[in-house]
Amino acid sequence: MTPTNLDIPSDLYLQRISPDCHEEIINICFDTELDFQIWFKNVAAHHASWTIRTTHYSSANFKLVEGLPESSIAMIKLPKEMTYYICDHAGTYKKKTSSNEPPLKKQRKTKESIKVGCTAKLTKTILYNSNVEVMYIWKHINHSPLELSDMVSSRLPTAIKWWIKKQVDSNMDWKAIKAGLCMTDEELDTFNLSNVIPKIPAGLIISYQDVQNIILARMNSLARKHFQDQESVCL
Repeated sequence: MTPTNLDIPSDLYLQRISPDCHEEIINICFDTELDFQIWFKNVAAHHASWTIRTTHYSSANFKLVEGLPESSIAMIKLPKEMTYYICDHAGTYKKKTSSNEPPLKKQRKTKESIKVGCTAKLTKTILYNSNVEVMYIWKHINHSPLELSDMVSSRLPTAIKWWIKKQVDSNMDWKAIKAGLCMTDEELDTFNLSNVIPKIPAGLIISYQDVQNIILARMNSLARKHFQDQESVCL
């Protein structure tokens, strides 16, 4: 299936900007979750790729406010929920221990790990009064999010993932999606002649594996009769 128009948004690209910060640790307070989401999308997510490591709910604070009127709870400045974001280059890659025994089947080639031990992170704390406090450690270690090689190797932005999912849900395969992402000669010439690359079009960073992963996820979702595997098998 070859599409004539994939309705590609004009802002479907990967772009990185350097935050206007001087201190290594930035503390910010937002009035609402929406204010935080706008800041995260326009600042933090445009500087690097982030992964949610874990979300923690304060059971101790919940017991303190349990039973209080909602009007009183809305004035309490205690942590309700904490979400920890880490750079997608955090951690270190651990190679599997080699064995003298030959492999039972052909090993699939995998690309080099992007984990370089980066310590940049972001902690979001939602308070009971709906305020959101952020501790932003924005300096990256052992890599630069603004380098072209880093941008290409990082995980795809959420907007691009959702765009791929939309095409897959429309029953388009890799060949059809790739054909729609091809750039014209004029666009390629403009891109290659640029001394400074402010952004990378989605067509240059979406790979076969990116599309294949979403196709497999969709197939698994359609085949599964229950969200729990054990229940799905029994149905």
